[in-house]
Amino acid sequence: MFDKLKEVSKILIIPSAILYFFGFICINAYLSRFGIVSFDLINTRYIIAGIYPLLSLTVAMFLSWLMYAHIPIDKLFEIKSWKKRFLNHLQILIYLLIADLALSQLMKIGLYTTPLNNQILIFKPLFGNYDFIGEKILQIPINISLGANFILKFWLYSFSYLFLFIIAIACLTTINSWIISLRRKCEIKKDIDKTDVSQLAILITEKEKDKTYNNYFSFFIFSLDILIICLYISTAICSFLKLRIELFDFQSFSYFQPINEGLLFSWLFSSIFTIYIFLNNTELPAEQLKLKFIEHISNYGNLQIVAQQLVIPLLASLFIFGATIFPKISFVIGGGEPRLVKIIANDSTLVFNHEKIFLIGEDNQFLFVVATNNKNGRALQINKNIVSYIETKNITETSTSTELLEKYTK
Repeated sequence: MFDKLKEVSKILIIPSAILYFFGFICINAYLSRFGIVSFDLINTRYIIAGIYPLLSLTVAMFLSWLMYAHIPIDKLFEIKSWKKRFLNHLQILIYLLIADLALSQLMKIGLYTTPLNNQILIFKPLFGNYDFIGEKILQIPINISLGANFILKFWLYSFSYLFLFIIAIACLTTINSWIISLRRKCEIKKDIDKTDVSQLAILITEKEKDKTYNNYFSFFIFSLDILIICLYISTAICSFLKLRIELFDFQSFSYFQPINEGLLFSWLFSSIFTIYIFLNNTELPAEQLKLKFIEHISNYGNLQIVAQQLVIPLLASLFIFGATIFPKISFVIGGGEPRLVKIIANDSTLVFNHEKIFLIGEDNQFLFVVATNNKNGRALQINKNIVSYIETKNITETSTSTELLEKYTK
């Protein structure tokens, strides 16, 4: 039993250390925006906080490797592989959008949402008064509980539209088969006899046309490549500017908004773009990233190269994540969402003059708070010994900053 626990501890120690390091950098990048730095080494919050930057950086790294393996800089204008290259562009874009949506929804877990009225369970047609099927189903009397009523009516509603869709597809397929059969019956075959000389002349003309077509086609593909590169550069510039705008600061407390897909997309795209540029300066051939990826990267020599080349973009992405995205992740799931609180101190020197107090973090000795009013703001490290208690919720208030900030800004 002891040997098994020892083996498990050896396996968990490296992932835990990575999570701890990522959380430490992320939290301190957030606190440093307010002039606060915590070197508290024993803090389990670092492990929880490290999950989100680790997941996000893993996605960014994977898409960067994928882009580097299939679309390296030296093959951006290769005519022979234009189909594969454009498909890879589309594939990376789809992966990026899926990752953006999935991560943003994950990071929204725990944000405070007001409860809905039970009237939401009353069945309503999706297309209003123009929905004939929905109106008919709405008029069906079903005297059972509200939830069961909704389930039955929505089941009938969805089944009806799905059945109509299947009928429409079957009709279109039948009509298409009729049209094809009519075309085959109406085909007229024409036999054209040509001399060998005329056939040779036609062959030469077709070759000249093909040559001209290939020149135009090459120019068209080159123009598309330029257009895609310009789109990448424009998106990267917009992403960097978006991150610069979204840096969490004192002003952010007056218009706090939860994380959105645009902010996360900007961070992902800027990270992928930066890592991709650095990857093209490494000595790793792209073929190594397509097959046996883990085996090649785990090699000490390759790992050293990757670490040397990517330490700058990875740390930069990690710091930006902590300063922009982490403050908008709910504190319920280990994020840095500021909590509106009321601090009752046993020291008369600690005075808050009509200021809203936001708790942004803590360590073993201090509470890290931000006190703001309509014009000014200040960051404080308050010793826990002088604090009697902290009020996080009362009858009229809640500790979730999203709801309270909307209340105070009205």
